[in-house]
Amino acid sequence: MQNESLPPSGPWSGYYIEGHPESRHQMSMSLKFDGTNMDGDGIDEIGPFVIHGVFGTRGEVSWTKSYIGKHSVQYQGQYNGRGICGDWTIGSCTGGFMIWPYGLGDGVSDAVEEVVALPVLAHN
Repeated sequence: MQNESLPPSGPWSGYYIEGHPESRHQMSMSLKFDGTNMDGDGIDEIGPFVIHGVFGTRGEVSWTKSYIGKHSVQYQGQYNGRGICGDWTIGSCTGGFMIWPYGLGDGVSDAVEEVVALPVLAHN
């Protein structure tokens, strides 16, 4: 059964939160949502990456962001009809993230942050 509320495929923008004090790190990507599959690629300040994941019928999203020739990061989030926000994890470190379709702009992140509190970072 195809999910009728799939996010749009195409260019997406966003950021992940890392460090102390917390700072936003910009990322841009091209995502394809096809049934329960989510795939794509993109780039951020660490380098280029590929994405492979799944999209659930209730908007839950889980994917692996694999940097080319480097490490991988696990992402889990929720699609709210405008963007996806949630947590990333690598080893014992974690942080928040927010992504949205390119055309929506930064206003979507402000609207989502009013409803969803981003997590506190855990570092060793």
